[in-house]
Amino acid sequence: MKRFCVFMLAVLILFTCSACKKENPPVPVSDSMQTVAGEAAQTVSGVSVRVPAVQYRLARTELEGLTVGSALLPYSGGAVLTGSMFTSSGEEDPLRTETAAYYTPERKCTVHTLPVSPGGIAVQAAMEGERLYYIEARESPDDAQWILYADGQECTLDEALSGVSNLTAMAVQDEALLLAADGSCVISCAMDGTRLWKQPAAEIKRFFRTRDGTLLGWAQREQMLYSIADDEIQPLCPLPDLFRTGIEMLYPGENTPYDCLVFANDACFGWQIAENTVTQLFACDTVGLYAVDVETFCGMGNGQYLGLEFYPSEDEGTQHRLFWLTPAEGDFSEKRLIRIAGSRSNIFSMAVRDFSSLYPEYRAEFVDYEAQYGEQADQQLLMDLLYGDCPDLLFVNGLPFAQYARQGLLEDLYTWIDADETLSRTDFTQNLLRALETDGALYRLPQTYLLATVAGLPDIVGGREAWSMADFLDTAQAHPEIGSVFAQDDGASMLQLLLLYAPDAFVDYETMRASFDSPDFLRLLELAKRQTQPEAESPREALLTGQTLLEQLMIGRAQYFEEEYEDGLNRLAIPGFPGAGRASFYLTLPMAIPVNAQEKEGAWAFLMLLITEPLYAARSRGGWLPVQSDFEKKTAAMTDTDAQRLLRELQAEAVSVFEYDAAVSGILADELPYYFAEEQSAGQIADRIQRRVQLYLEETRR
Repeated sequence: MKRFCVFMLAVLILFTCSACKKENPPVPVSDSMQTVAGEAAQTVSGVSVRVPAVQYRLARTELEGLTVGSALLPYSGGAVLTGSMFTSSGEEDPLRTETAAYYTPERKCTVHTLPVSPGGIAVQAAMEGERLYYIEARESPDDAQWILYADGQECTLDEALSGVSNLTAMAVQDEALLLAADGSCVISCAMDGTRLWKQPAAEIKRFFRTRDGTLLGWAQREQMLYSIADDEIQPLCPLPDLFRTGIEMLYPGENTPYDCLVFANDACFGWQIAENTVTQLFACDTVGLYAVDVETFCGMGNGQYLGLEFYPSEDEGTQHRLFWLTPAEGDFSEKRLIRIAGSRSNIFSMAVRDFSSLYPEYRAEFVDYEAQYGEQADQQLLMDLLYGDCPDLLFVNGLPFAQYARQGLLEDLYTWIDADETLSRTDFTQNLLRALETDGALYRLPQTYLLATVAGLPDIVGGREAWSMADFLDTAQAHPEIGSVFAQDDGASMLQLLLLYAPDAFVDYETMRASFDSPDFLRLLELAKRQTQPEAESPREALLTGQTLLEQLMIGRAQYFEEEYEDGLNRLAIPGFPGAGRASFYLTLPMAIPVNAQEKEGAWAFLMLLITEPLYAARSRGGWLPVQSDFEKKTAAMTDTDAQRLLRELQAEAVSVFEYDAAVSGILADELPYYFAEEQSAGQIADRIQRRVQLYLEETRR
């Protein structure tokens, strides 16, 4: 599974115009995490974590008096949510006012309008006791740029913040302000605006106080905590490896037994820093939260928590809403459990959240075989499917799906479609179903699909709307002046990519026979050896300037395709990947139900939610739901009728499905370096690949 994830990431990067990579060097944690006796414990990322036996109920509420929330600030009696309210002013731009809402554990809310000047915006806020302090930023060059509001008074901070363009965090300490500025320093100033000191510092994302009152700063990029006392800023400790995900979020621990609260690894933790103790409060899946959408979070006392989340809406864009977590009464074990395994999707928690609302009799959880069994994950899953307590639903990306289907371990989903009262076979994209069939049975359905194809210059590839591997090789050999098949590809990755989207080119999965010793594969090896790196800034430029033979296209949104069409795609021919038809279906989150599953009805309900809810597609790489109406609706909104017609043609003419065979890809990855290092000839390496792949196929068939 891990090899698949790494390889697929590399493949997907090929379809992006640009990418950025942030690497954080590992920081050793000298002290091990401690486990509290008497409570259940589990090991997460090598860290021992206490897990109290507490279940939470999730409830959501609309923002009272607020359109958009920004900061959630806990205090001893609850929390303050600062934000903005937008109202119609009868003009082109809506009227914006700054607002604060005070929430208590009893869910009482008191709304106050915060005074700001016209055009001003509250950019930072902090609490000291029950007093709210906030800073307004103004854009007018004729006015003061920074205004502090404190205890009903206001003063300018322009002198103290001279040269500052951005504030990232704010705290109040000893009747003075602490302000993290421009990602490079911390400034302290008195309540009258006088600067007290300025010290260089890392970019502080948030200030918070520990249980003993020590003020700390969290530097997200450095994944470090800093102590702040007087005018001294000193490194305290790095974040534990458990939290170092790159997207972790840290919040104050006020009103809780912890110094801070941390969202990481799809769970919420309480961290007692001095004791180096971590408590997992809840897994996001189990409460129905999507961790990526949590904008801010805090404790409310009595074991309650309040948070603010993004909630994307297909029609209205991104919304904000509050959520409450309260300790649940009753036995959650009475709910019917749906266990889901495979390659975890980034929308899983979001789907669990919605599923738990629609089907309160169920609860769903993800079973991470790779985390539990490491290199034996696939083998253990196969044993469970055959003999053990198997999952109820499989996300089959990266799994030996074909093996499971041949061994009769998966449900024929046609049976479930035919019995469903809401959908029938005719509601689905028909050529997608045909491409997914195995001997007339349907063993998987994707959450969405994209269309994968290639484009080329008509003068080079002709007017083809499909071509064979031999046609492709003839074309490449006829144009030796073109140094690369695809932009940014070396020979090995080019070859792997072609075989990913034309899996039947050298493997017949019906007869389980390989043909890597064929003349076409020898020609492909020779072509791969002469690949060069194009110097163009984009794949489109590389194609148009004759540096590459083809441009890869991954089509998942009608709007983007329309833009691509206007940007030159209208002048190109689209023959598709060699031997794969004009377009291939790229499946996102293909799902299957094991024959031996205990909760098939719940698994089908969960699967149906994923394949019929357009919002999930919007949160992933896009694509279209397998129900044809989704494609029709989205393409109907296109304004360019020529682009619309072409996109509909590509979808209708797609006949093949992207199939990843990890074993075959692994054999190629093992053997090809010997060829490119000229340690083996093309014939020798082809024979080695043929023998190994054929042996794998025969073992699989048995």
